[in-house]
Amino acid sequence: MIAMNNRRYAMIANEVWDGVSGQCRSNLAVIVDGEKIESTCPVDQVPREIEVVRLGADSVLLPGLIDAHIHYSPWMGPAFLAAGVTSVRDTGNDLDWIAAQQSRNSSDLLAGPQIISCGLLLDGPRPYWHYIGRGHPDANALRASIREEAKRGLRFIKFYDGLDQSFIEAGMKEAKELGLWVLVDFGTDEPKAVDAVRAGINEIEHLTGCPVAWHNSSQAEQDQLIDMLLARKVVMTATLITYCQLGRMQEMAYRFDGRQAWAHPTYRDIWRQIPPAPLAQRDKFQEATLNQKRFVKRLHERGATLAVGTDAPFAYILPGFGVHDELAMFVDAGVPEVASLRAATSGNAALLGLEKEVGRIETGFFADMLVVSGNPLKQIHNIANVECVVRRGRVLPLEQLKARSVDECGKTLDDPITRDLQRYMASAAQKRASSNAS
Repeated sequence: MIAMNNRRYAMIANEVWDGVSGQCRSNLAVIVDGEKIESTCPVDQVPREIEVVRLGADSVLLPGLIDAHIHYSPWMGPAFLAAGVTSVRDTGNDLDWIAAQQSRNSSDLLAGPQIISCGLLLDGPRPYWHYIGRGHPDANALRASIREEAKRGLRFIKFYDGLDQSFIEAGMKEAKELGLWVLVDFGTDEPKAVDAVRAGINEIEHLTGCPVAWHNSSQAEQDQLIDMLLARKVVMTATLITYCQLGRMQEMAYRFDGRQAWAHPTYRDIWRQIPPAPLAQRDKFQEATLNQKRFVKRLHERGATLAVGTDAPFAYILPGFGVHDELAMFVDAGVPEVASLRAATSGNAALLGLEKEVGRIETGFFADMLVVSGNPLKQIHNIANVECVVRRGRVLPLEQLKARSVDECGKTLDDPITRDLQRYMASAAQKRASSNAS
């Protein structure tokens, strides 16, 4: 493997996928100079004076993956990188805290991926999350928060379930004037999406607010909503994994997933303490997952923009590795491997406004890449066979990432998402105790 202080080198894999094309290319070298990709060229044209890194006979080099929906905690950084995720979008966190994490990850490449922030969850009068969200008693307060987040340099803001339609309309007017991209999490399958789309929202998370995605709807019913999404260019970040996990948390596979070695002990405890939903609700989530897959397939067939996100670290969703799971679910739903991988690379890069920087193996782009064994364009599960990761031109061996993970997982956590989840668990335990006492 290349020396860590070498700034110019050529990486040669068996095949290279650029993040856009319909297939991989062979006999191609990727030349890296500093943080960026200098060029690509045939293997026999690599300059003799630079160091060459030859990868395995079954190796495939592709752009770093991007997770468009997470809530960051410091322990998650090395796990993201080990899974080949080199950029993430945090969709709800304390403003000052996440800004510090952005700075840390920029200066310490082993700490974690590039972070794009949506700031706080902007909620209604009774905020659901205490530390990663903010409540608003009226529309004027919401508009003030939007202006504050715009002044902080955010390009994305997130509306949460407690905002009713009048709040959304007032907030969208402010956001449009400031040129902000608005994503919405409606929290449930109640029919809220149509009115919000008419108000101008840009993106929907978790398929919430879209009953046709949750129920056994006809194609005509699906198309009625999809027509509106297409006309207004609304992006859907499906996070199929989220409700799938909630419906199957009692299964042994989740409790004994070996990848949990990358998870902080606090989170392993939190996940195991999550009270199982009643059987009827678990059945609802499992049935909804099948219907959501059908809807995602139809979205793809109609040409809607699908983003790849996971909602890590909720409900056994492992940072980074959850992207592998989400991609497998996309393919299982009927979205071809290449289209699924485009969504997680060049597609997510375009969504995050990074289309000139990451998501492709192309001259002038940052050298954020991963190497896997086996071609994931032919078999999506090969995306999990990560051999090494490159972040900003620096090769990050898996053993170094594991060592950093062990270090981070040995620290006591005191970050916003962890505090909120611990608060949620304490509240749930108190409710169970009261119920049992009665």
